[in-house]
Amino acid sequence: MKKSSFRRAFVAASTLALATSAANAAIILRYDSVAAGSSFGAFTYGSATELSEIQQLTDSAFVTTAADTSVVGNKGIMAAIHASQALVAGANSNQNDMQYRFGSDGTTAGNGILNGPLTAAHAASGPRLDFSYTAATTQNLTEFSFHLFNNSGGGSSYGARDVGLFVSVGGGAYTQFGDLFTSPTGNGNQGTVTFSDSFAVGTGEFVDFRLAFTDRTRTNNDLQAATRIGDVQISAVAVPEPSAALLGALGSLMLLRRRRA
Repeated sequence: MKKSSFRRAFVAASTLALATSAANAAIILRYDSVAAGSSFGAFTYGSATELSEIQQLTDSAFVTTAADTSVVGNKGIMAAIHASQALVAGANSNQNDMQYRFGSDGTTAGNGILNGPLTAAHAASGPRLDFSYTAATTQNLTEFSFHLFNNSGGGSSYGARDVGLFVSVGGGAYTQFGDLFTSPTGNGNQGTVTFSDSFAVGTGEFVDFRLAFTDRTRTNNDLQAATRIGDVQISAVAVPEPSAALLGALGSLMLLRRRRA
């Protein structure tokens, strides 16, 4: 084989090895509302105030030491599993919904309303949910999705949600992940909200997602806005170490040479 042909074949094999890994996107981590004491498989889940990591659906090849949502953020008045309603579909059938009341301190009307679009600074000081884990391998974050239901009940009118996602990798600054989302209606099922982007994460790095909310109106009688969340899914793509990619390329190259021999 000529050197030029060898070089072209090597580049093609290297590209093939990297492209193959990039195509293998996977859901690596899930959270949902699970009643305290509920069991799925060998695990017992649940908290009255947190979305729980669905442990048997966590991909341990990507994730170590994931945490349930323990940070609700400022102006998050209430977090609780609703005792009777299952309006947000989940990964393990319809559990009772996790309901949050965001947007004000319950005393001063409108003090949680945001002027302008959501930003990382707002996510730090306003209503938000945090999801965090430590990476078990080098990866690219590709997608974050969840089900959203804007509550309507008791004759109150609840404002539509504006939602933004921000991510910090390895203790760095929070950066917007994907586009901002504005729910089409103030009340009812908003379906699946999906944020797509690409963020590199190294083995052992800590990843923290901040899912931030604000309201476009505030007319309900208790000065707060009810939001139901479910079926949070985080997806990533494995990135091979340079040595592994090189070995894969060399293996593909040797195969090409044998076929041409």
